[in-house]
Amino acid sequence: MATKPSSSSSPVLLKLEEWLTCPVCLEHFTNPKILPCHHSFCQHCLEGLPLDWRNDLFCPTCRHRTELPEEGAGAFPVAFHLNNLKEMQSLMKKTSVLPNLQEATCSDHGKPLEFFCETCDTVICSHCLVHNHKHHEYDLITDSYTKHCQKLRECLLPVEGKKEALKNVLQGLVYVTDYGNHRIQKFSSDGKFMSQFGTYGSYPGQTVAFTSDGVFVNSFGSKGNNIEQFICPSGLAFDKDGFLHVCDFNNDRLAVY
Repeated sequence: MATKPSSSSSPVLLKLEEWLTCPVCLEHFTNPKILPCHHSFCQHCLEGLPLDWRNDLFCPTCRHRTELPEEGAGAFPVAFHLNNLKEMQSLMKKTSVLPNLQEATCSDHGKPLEFFCETCDTVICSHCLVHNHKHHEYDLITDSYTKHCQKLRECLLPVEGKKEALKNVLQGLVYVTDYGNHRIQKFSSDGKFMSQFGTYGSYPGQTVAFTSDGVFVNSFGSKGNNIEQFICPSGLAFDKDGFLHVCDFNNDRLAVY
């Protein structure tokens, strides 16, 4: 049978490997949980951390104090983004290896490696297919490559809409709205002022979008209480699916875009 291809050592794959390694046990994450400080650990690693007299634990990375839920470490939110990265890593390994195998030969039979066995996650020749993978799911290497590239693109789509949010989390940025002075101020996580942007607008009730660097992107809405109108749009947040939530204080409602 053909040997399983070794993983690529490209910079992107190495970085993914780093992100998918738990900083406590130094192994791939198992049932990863995310703490309020945005650092992630295996559930069993969190269960092994010492607690203080208030039943709080300290993040092993940043030492942020977190109250342990009554149900235990299993009650912390699941780090779904790590599961997505794991799938992305697997697809990237396959798409980086498959094109280079079209001219390779099977080490067992000396035949061209023409197929990719999805069941065994390995490349095989026609002899391997007949004798060892007959009832498995398989495809031509070229077709499998195309299919996995498409899956990789689909995995990347949700990430595109979250790049700015992830950038802010990694940099530890805090944005504060200054209602009286009609501006937005940006601070580092330790309280150091970095920049400000925004001015008093001539169209009340509008929601205005900027990049994290203060560059105007677009605006929408108008003053009123009808659909897509605001009186006091005072809070904004993106959910995990990339939808924008606008809190309209005086209309007592939440609009989703």
